[in-house]
Amino acid sequence: PFSQSTTENSLVHTLLLCRHGDSIWNGGEPGSRETFTGWTNVPLSQKGIKEAQETGRQVSEFELGIDACFTSILQRAQLTAHYCLWGFAEKPNTQSPRRYFQDYRLNERHYG
Repeated sequence: PFSQSTTENSLVHTLLLCRHGDSIWNGGEPGSRETFTGWTNVPLSQKGIKEAQETGRQVSEFELGIDACFTSILQRAQLTAHYCLWGFAEKPNTQSPRRYFQDYRLNERHYG
C-alpha cells in the first residue's frame, strides 16, 4: 500500500491518519453503551488499547520514519498515539517522532 521513491533532489512525504481507539463510551465492549463524546475526556477501553497497539504493529511493518505526531488534547487520542508509537518503537530500524504536537483544534466536534 505504501511506496516510497526518492531521488537525490526530492523527498516523498507520507501522511498517516489514525482515529483514536475504542473509548469507554463507544459501546465496543460488553456492558458499555454508545454515547456521543464530543470534548468529554473519556479514556480508551481495553479494546481501544489493543486496537492502538495493533495499529502500531501494522504501521511498523512499512518501516517508515515518523517525523512528527499530532493529536488532539483529548486523552483517548493521546493514548492511541502513545500505544501506536510504542509498538512502532519496538521495531528495529524505525524512527520515533522528533516532534509531538497537541492542539485543541484536532478535537472531535463539540455541539454544546
